[in-house]
Amino acid sequence: MKLPFLSAVAVLLGAATVTSISSSSTSTQTTIAVPAGTIVGSVFDGVEYYRGIPFAQPPTGSLRLKPPVRLEPFAHDMIQATGVGPACPQLTATSSSPLLLEALSEPGVAAALSLGSPLGNETEDCLTISVMRPQGTAPDAKLPVLFWLYGGAFEKGSAQPYNASILIPRAVVQDKPFIFVTVNYRLGGFGFLAGREVLADGSANLGLLDQRMGLEWVADNIAAFGGDPAAVTISGQSAGAISTFDQLALYDGDNSYKGNPLFRAAIMNSGSILLLEPVDGDRAQAVFETVVEAAGCSSPANVTADRLACLRDVDYATYLNATNSVPTDLSYSSVALSYAPRPDGNILTASTDILAKRGKYAAVPLIIGDMENEGTLFSVFQANITTKAALVAYLRDTVFHHATQEQVTALVDTYPHEYRNGSAAPYPEFQRLAAILGDIEFTLMRRLFLQTLPPSVPAWSFIATWDRGTPILGTFHTSDLPQLFHSVDATALAVQDRYIAFVNSLDPNHGLALAPVGYETYWPTWRDTGTTKRPLIEFGVNSTSIVADDFREASVDGFDGDGNLQVPLLAKSGATCRGKVGGNKRIQDKEKGQIGAWHGKEEGSTSIRELVTHNEGNDIKARSSNNGDNPTLIHGPLTPALHTGLGRRTWQSLGHMAHTMLSCAVIQDIVQAFPGQRSIDSRGRVAMAPLALYSAEAFIVFFEGFLDDWDGGGEGEESEEEG
Repeated sequence: MKLPFLSAVAVLLGAATVTSISSSSTSTQTTIAVPAGTIVGSVFDGVEYYRGIPFAQPPTGSLRLKPPVRLEPFAHDMIQATGVGPACPQLTATSSSPLLLEALSEPGVAAALSLGSPLGNETEDCLTISVMRPQGTAPDAKLPVLFWLYGGAFEKGSAQPYNASILIPRAVVQDKPFIFVTVNYRLGGFGFLAGREVLADGSANLGLLDQRMGLEWVADNIAAFGGDPAAVTISGQSAGAISTFDQLALYDGDNSYKGNPLFRAAIMNSGSILLLEPVDGDRAQAVFETVVEAAGCSSPANVTADRLACLRDVDYATYLNATNSVPTDLSYSSVALSYAPRPDGNILTASTDILAKRGKYAAVPLIIGDMENEGTLFSVFQANITTKAALVAYLRDTVFHHATQEQVTALVDTYPHEYRNGSAAPYPEFQRLAAILGDIEFTLMRRLFLQTLPPSVPAWSFIATWDRGTPILGTFHTSDLPQLFHSVDATALAVQDRYIAFVNSLDPNHGLALAPVGYETYWPTWRDTGTTKRPLIEFGVNSTSIVADDFREASVDGFDGDGNLQVPLLAKSGATCRGKVGGNKRIQDKEKGQIGAWHGKEEGSTSIRELVTHNEGNDIKARSSNNGDNPTLIHGPLTPALHTGLGRRTWQSLGHMAHTMLSCAVIQDIVQAFPGQRSIDSRGRVAMAPLALYSAEAFIVFFEGFLDDWDGGGEGEESEEEG
């Protein structure tokens, strides 16, 4: 049986799935004048709602698949904003899964998954924004603003179901009022179609441009609502959280508009950086070709014509169906997204993981976190994966296209096979698949991003475990939505209070005296140097606590700085790499049997001063480091062709790497790519990390690629280049 996913949710929940606020017999109307015209809204239970306000010209006809065009002042100086507004066209998930239907039988699961579902009125003319504020807010109140971006894998979702009917009254009671804003942006093939022709047309990442125009609308108009355009927190969940980081990284981090920043802080629930190939990459082009063919734009009559023009000309239903001809996230393909923000060289100049590592994003105070079981929802369609070999094959086909079987196998081996959710595993490899998908899409990306933040920028991170024990899914992706918008239990109120405090004061600990009993835990920043390394606050079933962000480190160590797999993975030996790692200042041409090497220091801030080669015994000895560390003897062979295959650019790159003071985690990745003998000092620590270079060509490819995409996350002295 095939049952559309959203229809399945509706059937299980009945007609009244999601609470929404619209004009009714119990609400009254209110009006507000903004620069664009007069807006008519509604008032309900102490909250004013202005929903479905257009902010851009309808992206239809010749404006389909084009960047948004700013809307001129309302033609009749009046806009009715008393309903819920439209939703943008959606991708329809048609894959069915007995496991999914079983999971949906849990009321909490169905409620969470339905919360982001549109309430109807899907239309191509959907670029609207909604504003909610405390009733009677004065025009000069200068309230902070929470700007929300919905999730849905960039293929579904809407601003419609999100309202602040719980958040705003709770904030008012705490004397921390704020204004809530949510914006529609184009989805799927309407907002994130990619391909070579799209890139050449300048029409990539339209959904991100819609979001940015929504932020600009807030900057121009929110003061009329009593809001402060200088106190905007941008936020979102899932694709909305990924979009939040994209907005930080747009134009290499330039978030200014009319000379002022568009936002001062960020909140990211289940999402941050995303590893995707460029707009004109093979995967993106394959999706484009599929859509073109499904729309009838690859027929003989259109072979020589402008295929984008054809897509703009076909009727709405034809184009919508064509965009639905590719796999969705809730299918066997899972997180291998058909539509998503991709590097275009313009608004996103590189993949967001690379932009993060290069510091090309607006570094603002932020909250970021994950659910404990992010990957379970995306692992209910693969029940045929019953062996490790099948799991490895699936991951290579859908996720790690450029990895070898050995690399993927090594990664899989770092994940436990047993199912630890209080019930029998749905299928033999469910646990490992769910953990891997959750890590590469959310958990690992969060850690990689946090490592790039300047130490001066405060960041708080969390993990949610409130649904631990829920059959099949556990604390699953999207289970945070009811906690933020619908629930009033103690855990939900604790989460809401932290967000309300952060939006107002940029500190989630502000006003902890009002926290529910058991939830008063002080939340340290992720870089806090206290007793817990990289602390997370855990939002549990009945309380909060502080835990270390160190789970599955062996698996995380299997990735390089770009999220690509390394092989073999780091062999854990009980020794730990402390502090930073530097390299030799001068690498001379070496004869056969001599080596080049790296040396790690516990507390060092400078690299080794000089390495002296010793032909006898194939050894190289470090005379001394700049801070007086004892010399260390290190071993390993070097191919005689090394010096002949390297040009000055590579030596300069090596010097840059040496003096960037890479973290131990990064240097361990490098070491494992070119494995050699490790040396352990007298206290059981990794004293250095020798490289055995078996191929000069591999050396060049690895290091140039590594350095192109990784800036090292630290600073060191300038290198003295020697050819």
